Amino acid sequence: RELALTVRQAIANFPAGVHRSLLLGRGGEFQTVREWQPGDRRLSIPATARTGKLMFKAFEEPKSIIVWLVVDASASMDYGSAQKRMEVAAALCLLFGFSVDSVGDRLAILIFGSGKLLVWEPGSGDNALAAVHVLQRGNREKKTAGLSEALATVTASEPVNALVVIISDFHFELGEAKRYLKQISNLPRVTLLSLVVRDLPEEDLPQAPLMAEVWDAETAEHLLIDMRSTQTQRRQLLEELVSLGSHAVELDSFNYFKQLAKFFGSLPLRQ
Repeated sequence: RELALTVRQAIANFPAGVHRSLLLGRGGEFQTVREWQPGDRRLSIPATARTGKLMFKAFEEPKSIIVWLVVDASASMDYGSAQKRMEVAAALCLLFGFSVDSVGDRLAILIFGSGKLLVWEPGSGDNALAAVHVLQRGNREKKTAGLSEALATVTASEPVNALVVIISDFHFELGEAKRYLKQISNLPRVTLLSLVVRDLPEEDLPQAPLMAEVWDAETAEHLLIDMRSTQTQRRQLLEELVSLGSHAVELDSFNYFKQLAKFFGSLPLRQ
């Protein structure tokens, strides 16, 4: 209840249906070509050349969209100095839940990393409340579903007029998930957004841009440990996500609402 109150106060800084700003201009069907007006950003070059006037391609925005939240509930998400990453993920779930309800859209949620894949089919923002209960309760099993399995489920649903949002610290190799990220980003009326949740004290770790081999006394195994600077790893992760067709935004556990509001506020009126 306290978390929901905090999110309701924070969402006052977001316009109603803020999630739709990522889909404007690409989520609807082509409607017509008309003369350009201030604020229009999608010029029709052939029509402009033909008429000698600036012409704009207008699209009919979708009446309803589905937001797919793909949420990481693995053990690393339980860490955080100001706030656990899991709590940040829970707050973001509620924020998107309130956002879809404000404009009559639908919300689907998948939770991976803590056992079998949990799926809430597209419905109201109340799905976020159910997911938050799971995230706060926690559940650790040896065999868990990963990001690739969650994204495969989204892909299999053949989403249309959709925003797919991944909420994770990405403390794992993308591996097979890369293929599904690329598939989702190439869908014609689907936008992909990766929210990378981090903790500021991680930046204070010693800088050592090396790969080191260490011996694990418990398992008697030789392990290869990535000793590159945290900043380098973060930058490479963001670059890789963007190369796979995703928007990528870093959020820390201190200022995540402000950072997300800044990202949405930086988007053009039309893409």
